[in-house]
Amino acid sequence: KYGNKLDEKVDYSYPILAWAPRGNYLAIAYEEKGKNVIKFYDAVEEEWRQKRYLMQLDKVLSMQYNSKGNQLVISSIIKGQSDIFIYYIGSNSFKRLTNDIYDDHYPSFMNNDEGIIFSSNRRKDTLRLDIATNKHFKQDTIQGIDQRDLFYYNLKSSSLVLRRVTNTPLADEIHAYGIGQNQFTWISDESGITNRYAGRFDSTISYVDTT
Repeated sequence: KYGNKLDEKVDYSYPILAWAPRGNYLAIAYEEKGKNVIKFYDAVEEEWRQKRYLMQLDKVLSMQYNSKGNQLVISSIIKGQSDIFIYYIGSNSFKRLTNDIYDDHYPSFMNNDEGIIFSSNRRKDTLRLDIATNKHFKQDTIQGIDQRDLFYYNLKSSSLVLRRVTNTPLADEIHAYGIGQNQFTWISDESGITNRYAGRFDSTISYVDTT
């Protein structure tokens, strides 16, 4: 072969890992020859079980199992925007939860898999996605804010109105995880130093108690 050989750029954000709650399976997302791949490792039998190509996604940012270990909630980039999906492992299919210009990151199941808490720089709490057709019904033209707040998506109601969990314009809040009914932890730089906080909200999320 002739000509100059160009060095291939290495994406150091990969691989993305997620352990099933019982610790028996490990999901690994990575890039292989320009394609997104997810593999599942059986930690009990110590062998690889499945390898699938995620053709629908341009890049996987993060993922986490549900409590039963049969679904993954994924933050992924498609056509330049980051949105949230549920990946059904058994059927190898996706359900899109958000589809707008805002950055949606670090989704996590909580409340017995009845909802998802995630970080977003969206200004409003209303989704611009028709769940039935998976298409926009109105395109948002307002750019997101610089910092990210926490939002809650109710999977039982599939309401287009999210629950805003935090509203701190001067703090960036990420990596929220459910630890009990309406209880969660997250990372924030509100104090000027990045720390992990624990809190809870009432059924209507009218306030967040961090005491």
